[in-house]
Amino acid sequence: RAGKNVLRSQPLTIKVVKKGKTDGGEEFFVRAEIKSDTAYVGQQVRLKLKLYTKVRVERYDLVSQPEFGDIYVEEVSRYDRQSSLEVVDGIQYSTQILREMALYPQKSGSYKLNGFVMRLGIPDANARRSNSFFFSSRLRTADVKTNDLEFEVVPLPEPRPVSYSGGIGNYRIQMKSDRTRLSTDDALSLVVTIQGNGDKRMLAAPDLNLGEEFEVYDANELSTEMRRDQAHNFVKSFEYLIVPKQSGELWLDPEFSYFQPDSGKYITRKIDSLWLEVRQGTAEGKALEKFKEEQELELAPIQTSWENPSQSSFWSQSIWYKGILGLWGLMFLGLLWVKRKWDADREMDPKLRKYLKARKGIENRLERANAFEDSRAFHEELSLAI
Repeated sequence: RAGKNVLRSQPLTIKVVKKGKTDGGEEFFVRAEIKSDTAYVGQQVRLKLKLYTKVRVERYDLVSQPEFGDIYVEEVSRYDRQSSLEVVDGIQYSTQILREMALYPQKSGSYKLNGFVMRLGIPDANARRSNSFFFSSRLRTADVKTNDLEFEVVPLPEPRPVSYSGGIGNYRIQMKSDRTRLSTDDALSLVVTIQGNGDKRMLAAPDLNLGEEFEVYDANELSTEMRRDQAHNFVKSFEYLIVPKQSGELWLDPEFSYFQPDSGKYITRKIDSLWLEVRQGTAEGKALEKFKEEQELELAPIQTSWENPSQSSFWSQSIWYKGILGLWGLMFLGLLWVKRKWDADREMDPKLRKYLKARKGIENRLERANAFEDSRAFHEELSLAI
């Protein structure tokens, strides 16, 4: 109606696959899959280990993997463990991604990766544990080898743009300055942040090409971090110190170039346009020193003599100092152990976690029952264990 806000729902996409037969074919197998058999040097190549099965798989482990050689490898974290249905050669399978890796080839040429070996844990109702009749079933294991992979890596095309700094993939870039009004005595701090999905080690600080109006000092890399997303992006930040050489209204129009594998072309974009109001200063050549003073950066004088710390501090030699230092070390190791255990629990299959928890409870009950021997308490604990 007129004058009323109308809420529209988003379109829902449903993929319908042809139903296959459930009989015949292999019971389960694992495939190593990549999207394309051709890549550029430094391009991210996603490798997936995909399970195809007609039975329930309780757990899986990577037993062995090929030698990657001139390929830099990073594990991709996956939080969706949902399965889907696929039809292979007329047979319907339930599929799930077991492992995913990001490969970054460092040199051009032909690459061949031998198959991975995955160990699958499958419930076996016919087998019984030898140490207890309370478990009606157990997991039988099966080692499954994937197919081999072959792909070609080609070098980047020439010529490369002047502003190209090693980015391969898809990128977004932003910049932020600490001021827009300054004088020729001042130094401007410009932070450039780049997000992309290529090889983070190949990306260097971009050459901003700001022209003759500015003096740009060598960039300082502030940080590099990985994003936990499906694209396996990284974020890299650089800081530039820029000194204007003349007064007036000036513009910063830096460029950034990267190579886009999908189009096979170099993409050059303007980062941003930053307007500056620059006044004429008085102390020529003092801009960098003034910037350091404003940031409270002071250099300590050169030490001409060395003094043994053990002779200069009684506290550092006391037992209390060493005890506190040792306590901090133990706390750090404890936190590190907790973090690793938390990471391992988070990556564990939920069904396996429930199984291990139940097994621990049953074992505790059986130990208490054994302590009571033949009594009423023995039968109570036995019943609770069952």
